[in-house]
Amino acid sequence: MTTELKRLTTKYALSLHTTTPELGLAISNFAGETRSQVWNLGRDLSSLVHQYLIEFIKPQTWADLSFIAVAKGPGGFTGTRIGVVTARTLGQQLDIPVFAISTLAAVAWAEAGKSQNLKTFAVEMPAQRGQIFAAIYQFEPDTFKLKVCLSDRVLTPEAWQETLA
Repeated sequence: MTTELKRLTTKYALSLHTTTPELGLAISNFAGETRSQVWNLGRDLSSLVHQYLIEFIKPQTWADLSFIAVAKGPGGFTGTRIGVVTARTLGQQLDIPVFAISTLAAVAWAEAGKSQNLKTFAVEMPAQRGQIFAAIYQFEPDTFKLKVCLSDRVLTPEAWQETLA
């Protein structure tokens, strides 16, 4: 039992975020060792993601990973596709699971971890053509989960304001 627990704490999870012109990477063993970094790569994301990933993972190795989480959007189509394909390829080659996470749900989850009082989170981020990516989540402390109250969608600013009202 002790050996199994020790083995689990030496495994790491890798997360990738490419749904914006920024590349976000994080790695954690969930036992106190966590690091993350964001680079604004713009249109160079597709040509630099692998180089940054190889450098970022050090001193860990690919064999140290137990799973990968990847942002599935909403966000830019090309950047999202790059991240999902990269994560999926790594997962297949390493024979580890890949979990796709909503970008908006990740923001809500981060806010839920910071807030003691707020339980409902309206999350938005800019979309193209003056529209907004939006969702509403509710944190359930008993189950430690996010409940989707309004799933990820694209709205006009006016429709989003009506929804919030």
